[in-house]
Parts: sequence; C-alpha cells; structure tokens
Amino acid sequence: GRGVEVIQLGNFIDYVKKGSAEDKKASKRELGIPGKTLILFYGKIKPEKGLDVLVEAIEKIDTDLLKKSCFVIAGQCQGVDVEYLKKQVCRLECITDVVIRNERISQEDTDMLFWAADLVVLPYKRIYQSGVLLTALSYGKAVIASDLPPFTEILEDGSNGLLFEANNAESLAAVLTKALGNEKKLELLEERAFSWVTNSATWTDIAKKSHSAYCNVLDNR
Repeated sequence: GRGVEVIQLGNFIDYVKKGSAEDKKASKRELGIPGKTLILFYGKIKPEKGLDVLVEAIEKIDTDLLKKSCFVIAGQCQGVDVEYLKKQVCRLECITDVVIRNERISQEDTDMLFWAADLVVLPYKRIYQSGVLLTALSYGKAVIASDLPPFTEILEDGSNGLLFEANNAESLAAVLTKALGNEKKLELLEERAFSWVTNSATWTDIAKKSHSAYCNVLDNR
C-alpha cells in the first residue's frame, strides 16, 4: 500500500496578537478576576475534549491553590447537551471560581481570553490535530495537554509545554498543582512555546512539505 504523509497545522502568529503584560491585567479586570491565575478551557465542548477529566482533576487540587485561581470554559456544546455542561460547572462552582461562555466566541473575546490566560488546558481523550493548541502557542501561552501523539509531536514535556497521562485525572491534577505554584516556570514555558511556534510551525515549511508530498505522489504513479 501507499504511505501516508502527515503535515501538521501551522501557526497563527499573523492573525493573532500576542498580548502584553498590560493586556493580561486589563483582560482579567474585564473578566472580573484581577489577581487570579486563569486556567482556560477553550473550544467546542465535545465528549472527546475531556472536560469531565479536567473537572475531576480540579477536585483533587489543594483548596488553597484553587482560591487563587479561576477556571474559564469558553465554547459551544457540540455532541453534548447543555445539561452535561451545567453538571460539570456545578461541580466546579463548589470549590473554585468559574466563568462560563457557552457560545460562539468572537475574535475580540478570543483575544481577551487568551491574553488573560495563565494556562491553557487541553485534556483531550482523542484528537488528530488541534487548532486550539496552535492558537494557544501563537498567543505565547503555557499549555498542559494529554500525552496523545498529535500533542507529543509538538510539545516537549517541561520545555514548550506540559504533558499528563491521557484520561487520567490524577496525572492532570499533579501537573496542574506543580504549574499553579510556579510562576517562573509558567513564564519560561510561555517564552519557549512562542519561540517554538514562531520557528517550527511556519506556513513556508508547510508549503515545502506539501509540495514535496505532491511530488512524491506524482513520481510514484
């Protein structure tokens, strides 16, 4: 049989603005959470996106850390009903601050949410490629993701992102706990994330890889 060529998504640095420290402060004020560490779950809410894993992980985190944090869930339900979202939110509201945006998120609000975010969490159970990951990196955000191949191909644990065992709330809780208590580590992750996405996920490279793939197909007809 013929081989399969996989070409990753490129960055969005030409389409999004990497926010400044002042943008972060202003965005947190607009969200009503000044001074809090913001953990963002962004994108369509589907069963495979693992929101339930994130909620279970949060329930395992020390309450003192949670008092200093706020979780933002932003995106439309797809493949799950609103009751599923309400159930997850109810569990969270018992232990920490939560902001819910169950709607299509405008570009203006997307900017605000990513500028405000200190961590973007992708607790996915199944994925092929992730536009949310490339978006988060293009905003220069620290990312925690499950250790699925599409993520491990991009993220090096402890360097340009943090990884946990997929579908394992205990593992995610442990990684979140370490990240929430280490501001300098988060800043370093942000720097390395933006450096990686700027240099290693360019559309020029994707064009070259696509051209090469088509040439290989034509040469092997």
